[in-house]
Amino acid sequence: MNPTHPKLEPGQRVRIVQQIDRREGDWRGAAEGVLVDVHTRPTGSWYVGKPEGRYPLRRVTIRKDNGELSIISLDEDSQIEILPAAPDAAATS
Repeated sequence: MNPTHPKLEPGQRVRIVQQIDRREGDWRGAAEGVLVDVHTRPTGSWYVGKPEGRYPLRRVTIRKDNGELSIISLDEDSQIEILPAAPDAAATS
């Protein structure tokens, strides 16, 4: 885990911004929703350079406002912002 990432717990509303550096210009993508799960699991990637061929990836599952579930792999450059609860969620709690 990146020490600059905040402590993540299910139920928090988060915005995750990731950037891919490209020759034609950087591409930024963002996802926002309620955190469902945080886990670290090894990947089966063959090119990661570890003898056993597995590299642990930290992944988060978020539920977006439209109900879609997204699983996002975090890296050291991922920006995570904890947001206040959505007004709809606060009213129904």
